Amino acid sequence: MNRAFEKELSRALAAEPDTAVPETLLRRCRAEHVVKQRSDWRDLLHCQFKLLGWKVWALEAMAALALYSVGRELALWEKAWTLRNALFGLSTLAMLTALLGLPFLYRASQYKMLELEQATYAGIGRPLVMRFLLLLAGETILLGVLVLNVRAAVPWSIGQLLAVLTVPFLIANNELLLLLRWVRPEWMITGAVPLFAGQLCLLRFVQLSELPKGLPLAAGVLVLCMVLQCIRLAARSEYIAEA
Repeated sequence: MNRAFEKELSRALAAEPDTAVPETLLRRCRAEHVVKQRSDWRDLLHCQFKLLGWKVWALEAMAALALYSVGRELALWEKAWTLRNALFGLSTLAMLTALLGLPFLYRASQYKMLELEQATYAGIGRPLVMRFLLLLAGETILLGVLVLNVRAAVPWSIGQLLAVLTVPFLIANNELLLLLRWVRPEWMITGAVPLFAGQLCLLRFVQLSELPKGLPLAAGVLVLCMVLQCIRLAARSEYIAEA
């Protein structure tokens, strides 16, 4: 605030109540008082991408490259896949990807001013949802690698193949959202590992010879559940599990 403005403001404050405030002073006050606009979700998503998004995508891209190289070396892409082995392998990959994303989702030490503003104004849930969406976008890299390589080795149509590939990832991501909502940050890994390990043990006892007809419907229901859970998580205001 410069000296001329201070003098003009002091003269206006010292004036009698019935004395009109000069128009120039009102214009100066309006010019000085600029209302800062709240940052929207696009700013937050851009901030999340600069901090963590590219790291998650680079790590998942390396995992996709390693998966492709190992598959070519072992001739996995040319072999006939049974439904049971395909579901077990895809579930394992989806759960490993979810575990890979946990350190990125709760990396609060990387918060900058935009994230602090959003966490104060709208709660901690919105940054968590943004990070989850970045992790989910990176998983499409793995799914793309699988679709391109497994397509010739399975007797399914493209729709059936997409349903088989996406259902394990949708299940793992729904479970990850449940963990984010109900488990405290320090217990995330401790809660996720037994949950995923127990599911893999149960899958070994599942006997499936034909593709279930309700698999596309199950994929749609899982997508709806994931959207609803993201909405619930975005409304969360504290950095602790839901009560």
